Amino acid sequence: MRELTAGLLLAFSPPTSQVAPQTSERAAAVLEPDEAPRVRLEDVRARFTFFDQHGRGYQSQAGPVAGPGSERLVVYQPAMSLRLRGKDERVAQTIALSFDVVTAASPDALDAMSAASRTNEAGTLELQTTIEPNRNSRIDVRYGAHIEEHWRTGFGGLGYAFAVLDQALWFSAATNFVGDSFDPVSHLGTSGPQEQRYAINQNVSVDAILSRTTTGSLSYGFTAQWGTLANTWNSVYVAPSTPCDQESECGTRVGEALPTRRLRHAIEGQLHQHVPKTLTTIVLGYRYYRDDFGLQAHTGSLVLYQYIVPRRLYLRAFYRAHWQSGVDFYTTGLSEDDLPASVRTADSDLGTFWAHHAGGKLALRLHSRNDPTAAHHVLSVDYSRYQRTTGLSMNVFGIGYAREF
Repeated sequence: MRELTAGLLLAFSPPTSQVAPQTSERAAAVLEPDEAPRVRLEDVRARFTFFDQHGRGYQSQAGPVAGPGSERLVVYQPAMSLRLRGKDERVAQTIALSFDVVTAASPDALDAMSAASRTNEAGTLELQTTIEPNRNSRIDVRYGAHIEEHWRTGFGGLGYAFAVLDQALWFSAATNFVGDSFDPVSHLGTSGPQEQRYAINQNVSVDAILSRTTTGSLSYGFTAQWGTLANTWNSVYVAPSTPCDQESECGTRVGEALPTRRLRHAIEGQLHQHVPKTLTTIVLGYRYYRDDFGLQAHTGSLVLYQYIVPRRLYLRAFYRAHWQSGVDFYTTGLSEDDLPASVRTADSDLGTFWAHHAGGKLALRLHSRNDPTAAHHVLSVDYSRYQRTTGLSMNVFGIGYAREF
């Protein structure tokens, strides 16, 4: 869970760098050790987010047999990160840690059968090393792990970026890998031997300074997934072959079945426009997505940054609209004649819908009037509302604190 909080040119600002010392200087450093600390703290951030979701989906068993069932979900998420830099100014290390406390008895089939795991705790540790050999290049190495009730994940990635035309144009590429191992909890609440899924992702992008007040970016991402891709506790309603008095209570449910491979493509572009006179920055974005499940999606976004008090208080407001076609094998229910279908899902995330997401953030920067370069604090509060045409909705509340040294 990552967030943009700076102004227009932050994403394209050149990496800080320092020319490597000469051999004689290295020798002198050995004879006369530098009194500066070997590692210094550059940045500390902490955030608490609360997610409150309501809705109904045909994959959930928390309702009539024929569905739709409740998708009620509550998440409490504290998170923090540190950025460290050693004596070598070219190397920085970021450490991020987050926890999720999830109450999701409704959509989790295991909880629909038993209250044993109505609350699920999860934790993620991510480390990123950034190496800046010179002012025109950057190497990023990221790795980490995620652990929760019945799930284990390891991930890693390698990225490289370089600049040309006096840093007016940045090119970057990154490769990421994710491996999951989990208990295949079925829609009946039973579990079998561990199963796995894997994903490898390749991204390429270009960022350009188009004018003194305008920047733009364009990126393409390809992802290949394989293994057990289904949410094993999701289920699909099967109608009985003969009618009954209460149809909503008749029939049965079977587990969803997805292909064991998925290829995904995404193209995204952004345009950043800064208005110096009003201290306003406007960001326009568009993303197109498609995969070999038959799903296509279009997403448009508008973000506004507005300083209310220069260098002190700013507002971030955004709106995002999303439409997707749904996968080829989405269904709200099958008949017994359809049951041999090799692929099937009733997951509301894979259906057809419009989604609207809007919200705002208010951030206050506190620093010394006498020394603007000294360490300062940033306090923030935010709220957003997510709504689908299927009836699913989510309210997201967040508070944050950062200290930049």
